[in-house]
Amino acid sequence: MNGEEPLMYSKFCYYIQNDEEKCRATMHIPRKPLEQIKIDWTSDPAQLIDPDTGEITEPRIFVGVNTYSQYTFVKEYLNLKTHN
Repeated sequence: MNGEEPLMYSKFCYYIQNDEEKCRATMHIPRKPLEQIKIDWTSDPAQLIDPDTGEITEPRIFVGVNTYSQYTFVKEYLNLKTHN
C-alpha cells in the first residue's frame, strides 16, 4: 500500500457521487406544449387471454409521448390495417 488509510464503502460512494455531480452535463431544451410528440410501435405484440374462452389474441401496442409534459398515450390494435 502507499501508506494511505483505506476508505469505508460509504465514504467511497460519497466521493464517487460528488465527482459524478461535477461532470454531469445537462442542457435545457426549450419546447412548447404539443410541439413535439414521439411515436412508435412496440417491437413485440402483447398477449391477451380471454378468461371465458381461453382465446389468445396478440394486439400490437402503439405508444406516443408528449415531449413537453412526458404524458404517455398507449393503445392496442388487433391489426395494423388502415381503415378508409
